[in-house]
Amino acid sequence: MASRKSFRIPKICCENCVALVRQALDGLTGIQSVDIVLERKTVTVTWDNPATWQAIERQLDLTGYPPGPPFA
Repeated sequence: MASRKSFRIPKICCENCVALVRQALDGLTGIQSVDIVLERKTVTVTWDNPATWQAIERQLDLTGYPPGPPFA
């Protein structure tokens, strides 16, 4: 069963940032979708095994775009 989480990334400020975040997450096995709204600095990620939220957080941290707290 797929998991989904929405959160803000405060450091996203342009289309290049969006591309870097998308590329970083698309590189993880198990990522099903990455939806980014630049104007709101929000990201929604849907994933399945073997991806985990911890792996997603780690990948974003390594890329320089740490996620803010999740929201509903």
